[in-house]
Amino acid sequence: MIRANVKKRLREFFLDSSIDDEGTIAITGENGSGKSSLAKIINGSLKEDEGYIIINGIDVTSKKVGERGVILVTPSTYIGNLKAEDHLRWGYRKGIKRGNKLDIETVINELKVQTNKKVEDLSLGNKERISLATALLGKPDILIVDEGFSNINDKSSFMETYLKLCKANSIQLIFITQDLSDVKMTDHHYIMMNGKLKREY
Repeated sequence: MIRANVKKRLREFFLDSSIDDEGTIAITGENGSGKSSLAKIINGSLKEDEGYIIINGIDVTSKKVGERGVILVTPSTYIGNLKAEDHLRWGYRKGIKRGNKLDIETVINELKVQTNKKVEDLSLGNKERISLATALLGKPDILIVDEGFSNINDKSSFMETYLKLCKANSIQLIFITQDLSDVKMTDHHYIMMNGKLKREY
């Protein structure tokens, strides 16, 4: 479960947002409204000016990236020169230390991941599959996907399977999207407007 209340002065506006929920969360909003900045603050790659971030009852506000149990996935979150299967093994090794219950073959089959090429030689959609599968195998407490499903051709069925695997591995999924049709799959929906986060349900 995530509880966060953060403030950050940005060039365009003042980010002042709170989030407090368990289950799958969708965050929608226009480009430049503060969605990605909030994601970076939660994962630790952008420092808040004030506030707190609590994950599963532990205050991680002062922890660095990689120490929070948070993985942030974007369309470019991959290591291009690795073979796809090695990319998955890299995530799997990290996840084993965190109690990962999924094996690589299950993830490959369930998510239809292509593994016979280097990641840089895959299509955009297959690069996203690799990034998302690797993050899943890494077994974070919180997995934030920032527009990371956008190039996958069978997006709806992929997302349905991905959400199922996250729940099976006790991973809370937060995804940022501009596609409102994605929202129906989630437990909670927030809308970001000019740095303010409004809870719809």
